Amino acid sequence: NIIFVDFQQQGERGLTNAPDEDPDDLSTGYYGSAYRSPENWTMALRSSHFSAAARRGIISDRFVEAILQFWRER
Repeated sequence: NIIFVDFQQQGERGLTNAPDEDPDDLSTGYYGSAYRSPENWTMALRSSHFSAAARRGIISDRFVEAILQFWRER
């Protein structure tokens, strides 16, 4: 079985790790993409990666949904 795990909310692409979309949130200890450089970043095209702060909860939520769906279909 292959279960597609969608990381979008309501079909929206959401924020990315582009510097203007990934600001610091020092109240939570999150340092945005302004602190990243080519030396500590995996890829130059930051807009191809979703923002860690914006998606912090959605990944775990969607994986749980997929696991529950898998077990219901068994």
